[in-house]
Amino acid sequence: MNDYSFGVGREGAERLDLVNDVLGPYSRSFLLNAGLREGISVLEVGCGSGNMTVFLAEQVGPQGRVIAVDSSPQQIKIAGERCSRAGHRNVSFVCARAEALDLPGQRFDLACCRLVLMHLREPGSAVARMAGLLVPGGTLACEEPTTSTLHTLPRCEVFHRVNDLFLRAGKMAGIDLDIGDRLFPMIVEAGLRPAIAHFVQPMVPIRVAKALVLTGVREGLPAALRAGIVTRETADEILREIADLHEDDSSYYAVPRYAQVAGTRGTSSDA
Repeated sequence: MNDYSFGVGREGAERLDLVNDVLGPYSRSFLLNAGLREGISVLEVGCGSGNMTVFLAEQVGPQGRVIAVDSSPQQIKIAGERCSRAGHRNVSFVCARAEALDLPGQRFDLACCRLVLMHLREPGSAVARMAGLLVPGGTLACEEPTTSTLHTLPRCEVFHRVNDLFLRAGKMAGIDLDIGDRLFPMIVEAGLRPAIAHFVQPMVPIRVAKALVLTGVREGLPAALRAGIVTRETADEILREIADLHEDDSSYYAVPRYAQVAGTRGTSSDA
């Protein structure tokens, strides 16, 4: 999307797979509650490496369709390969940025994005564009984090240190990594009627969090180094500390709380 700090292509797919392992069950339930069903048309913005794209294609079936959008050709290639391996021919891909999304003549029953708006300098513009592509009665479903709500039990200092670095990097880049707290009003400002709104904060054992955070740090550190947020010495120290963490299943990592908000476009009968 805009100034995306993480890796794309094969190197980014590993991290996205780990993220989906944690968030996937909650996302799938959310989308089903938001109206995902057989035979509808779906717009997925920020498809990444296609984890959710495959699920969307399965749910809409051969009579439905999915248009998956990403700004990275590498991500689209991987997502396309995943859909092909799964035998889904009801998916088409568009390489475009969420803020500049333009699909003339296209309208959708459901539009969705996950962990996308947090990377944008103008997330409200992306929400408005997605809302404008809905049919009357269609639904926009978004999932975004409040990154500062990371929690560990017992407290694991290196994870909180990394989280603070990401928050600082986001602020320097002009993006809001705590956007989850603003998601509900953004949906309302786009002219949609709130249909679902809640927070989710999964907890995982430290051994799972270790792999998730380590891949994110490895991908995000180059941008942090370029921005002068960390030194190479500090970066190496952080990587060593994470790699040396004891994988104790009695210690837990609460993924930063993220908001799941769905809003519905009004129909003429609502007037």
